[in-house]
Amino acid sequence: MRNRLLLGLSLLSTGLLAGAFGYGAANLVPTFNSVPLDMRLDFHTELMKMNGITMQGQWRSRGSAPSPRPP
Repeated sequence: MRNRLLLGLSLLSTGLLAGAFGYGAANLVPTFNSVPLDMRLDFHTELMKMNGITMQGQWRSRGSAPSPRPP
């Protein structure tokens, strides 16, 4: 019974990951290609500013924080 549960969980997580990549390939890539480059770069810059604190928190929670950048 335990093996079936682990197999089902691994298939579900693999399917979700494949679905995310499929969604990105089918919808996001064509959308990004139709948006002007300067607008896309501005968006990504602001997105990374907002995600910075979230990603640092995740790294620290796993105990694998990146080394600080030199000044």
